[in-house]
Amino acid sequence: MARVRAGEVQLGWREWGEDDVTVVFIHGNLASKDWIELAAPLFPPGVRVIGIDWRGCGESDRPKPTADFSNYSMHQHALDMLAALDELRIPFCHLATHSTGGIIAARMLLKQPGRFGRVFALDPVTPLGMAFNAEQIDLFRLMMTSREVTRAVMATAAISLFVPESLAPNTMPRFREGLAELQAFYERLLEQTFGVSEGIWLGTPFNLNLERESGDLERSMAEIWHPHLVLWGEKDGWIAPADLRTMAAAMPDCRLITVPGIGHLMNLESPSLSTPDILAHGSAGCQGVRSRSKLRLEVKFRQPPTIQQHDLPLRLAEEAKDAHAVKMRQRPGDRFERQAEIVGDIPAGHRKGHHAGGAQAPVHLEQECSHPLKRGLASQQQHVVLGMPEVARCHVQEIERHHRVGFRYVFQAASFH
Repeated sequence: MARVRAGEVQLGWREWGEDDVTVVFIHGNLASKDWIELAAPLFPPGVRVIGIDWRGCGESDRPKPTADFSNYSMHQHALDMLAALDELRIPFCHLATHSTGGIIAARMLLKQPGRFGRVFALDPVTPLGMAFNAEQIDLFRLMMTSREVTRAVMATAAISLFVPESLAPNTMPRFREGLAELQAFYERLLEQTFGVSEGIWLGTPFNLNLERESGDLERSMAEIWHPHLVLWGEKDGWIAPADLRTMAAAMPDCRLITVPGIGHLMNLESPSLSTPDILAHGSAGCQGVRSRSKLRLEVKFRQPPTIQQHDLPLRLAEEAKDAHAVKMRQRPGDRFERQAEIVGDIPAGHRKGHHAGGAQAPVHLEQECSHPLKRGLASQQQHVVLGMPEVARCHVQEIERHHRVGFRYVFQAASFH
């Protein structure tokens, strides 16, 4: 059992893979680091995944909760995680979150913004918090004392794994046929749930209520500039889609995707969707904030479903369309003059570099980090919009060659045309 010191407590932790690119998993309520276990091996080569238990969960210490549950607040969990990263000597990383891990991550991002790159969030609790009434709080109390109730409630979070008829009231949930291995793993996670601290059972809903009432994080969403890719299962009855849309609209760089047929526990229901291609690339599109490393998040569906995409913020797409319209009106002779109006004052040497081909692509990319199309379209997107697909492909090929990885940007020309 590996544990790491985080202030007054010891937290359980675990890692999968090893390399310079680190992704830290922040789990949700009533859970543990092990909830990423099925997905972690599916992350691309070259990525080190670290899972850390909250205080009160998994293999972490369980301090007695205070009367106001302040030692189990979202703020305290965030401080614990930051202290654990210090002890593990992780100066920079990217985040993968599930459920309540999302709001903990938001506090981490605001506390130490330069320490983090991109965020991949599964069915996250947003910075708006959540609202639980007295009846719902009583349900958590009942779950503390009854395995049967806990089993029934947890099944509603992983709706795609169970026979629909078995999720009716007063019915014991039954797994679908052919999921024996997954069922055994699920049972192990349930046993962990029964052992969490009272500070988790009751403190989490109490503190999420406080987050909702205070509006503190909600008012700070515009300050969270880190690129977010958010997946929400359309059968998730726990997270309000309106909250996700509010978050995506308020954050400078947030993309929301709705996945059909999946519930709240996407990391169990469809582990392959929980493993984005997280690969190194330049810092273009990060609002002028430069860091040691940035990641690109791309979701690859093995059997692509029809997904509803909210490419947010919408103003970027609108500006891209406007830029494309300018490009379509320009004459061949004034190409760069029109580009300068859109992208900014591109240095003459950089303009010549466009004609030089792939060998100069890394130089172009570095220069373009300082000249993003309004509010930060990545350089490949700029070139697609500006009618230079060959240059765009040059950039991608050069990045692939230098980083020894294979990837394509999520946003293609069709996104803007």
